[in-house]
Amino acid sequence: MKSMAVIGSGMFVTGRGTPSHGTVIPALVMMLQDRTLDEVVVVVRSEESEGQLRADLERLFECLGWRVGIRTAVARSASEVQAVFDDCANLVGCIVCTPDSSHCDYGLACLRAGVATLMVKPLANTSYEARLLTETAEDLGVYAAVEFHKRLDPANRRLKLAFANGLIGSWHTGLVEYSQRRSIPMDVFGKWVSESNVYNYLGVHYADVIRFATGGEPVRVSAHGQYGILLEHGLQVHDTIQVLVEYELPAHGQPFQLYMQLGWNDPPASSAISHQRIQVVGSEGRIDSDQKHRGHQELSSKGLDDLNLYFTQPFLDGRGGVQFGGYGIDSIHQFARDCMALAEGAVEYQMLYESRPVFREAAFSTAVGDAVLRSIESSGEWIDVDTSWIVGARN
Repeated sequence: MKSMAVIGSGMFVTGRGTPSHGTVIPALVMMLQDRTLDEVVVVVRSEESEGQLRADLERLFECLGWRVGIRTAVARSASEVQAVFDDCANLVGCIVCTPDSSHCDYGLACLRAGVATLMVKPLANTSYEARLLTETAEDLGVYAAVEFHKRLDPANRRLKLAFANGLIGSWHTGLVEYSQRRSIPMDVFGKWVSESNVYNYLGVHYADVIRFATGGEPVRVSAHGQYGILLEHGLQVHDTIQVLVEYELPAHGQPFQLYMQLGWNDPPASSAISHQRIQVVGSEGRIDSDQKHRGHQELSSKGLDDLNLYFTQPFLDGRGGVQFGGYGIDSIHQFARDCMALAEGAVEYQMLYESRPVFREAAFSTAVGDAVLRSIESSGEWIDVDTSWIVGARN
């Protein structure tokens, strides 16, 4: 008997507030179907959320054309999670998908229960919380990682290979454009978005991509933010943030500077939920990776849709059934299999520590986030990124 818990039931878990079905539940449903897992329990904070979750599950089962059993449970706070864990047979891991400001509380509850933990990004809202989570996981010897699925995107894996091979020489500058429809913060995250920001939700991904691709360390940050339509709708959060991050890269004689244009201001008519691309200029060439326009566009009565078929999408399986695939699904499956391998003694903790975005590794992107907010408050002043405590992090 192998069980997996999920805390939270929002957009990334079930697709709530969007036409999609999310990523976490589709991935785990497939593992239930092939009996890799025996039980999945989804923990929510209220009976109202539990009802919404059941409706979202029915919508998914209608898409699949088949169903599996998923247990639901209510825990009104992090302190009540232990009781849910106690009711699980051979719990191998937990995926925490709660609002950013609650990551630390729920993460600590999982770690102190001795449960392997996958945290949706960001690791935490602050470096103080990131350090507390990291040191707790390591002191207790509990496997804990952040769900940085962009590390599994073939485009970013190719970026890592290009750096390792010196394809474009020394990396000089990079540009990231990453924005989403304003309906995401307004309609989907409206209850908690004012406790986060567009760097923590979007930019943190590409701060980690640079860490993943190069092994570089962020040195200092300059950032600016603009308020607009979100503030007009009562949300105390920037529409757009611009971030310049200076990195020290291995075996490079000069800094690498990454400029990120981040926004929660795309109009509803945008042809994709996310507009995203990364560009790197080196001493001997350049790389342009358009991660929105991936070659598949659909025009229907519903409008124009640029699909990212590589992330999380449903496909026919050749037998008339529907299965989900993509690097989003792969990320959840990787964590679940890691947990089972640890439980069975088939892999050592240290092996995962050296190859996954464990909490200490993910803390680099949180440290950048701290500097971003301080720089915005200082009208763009350069702020040093404090990574002094993040020792031994490697990937």
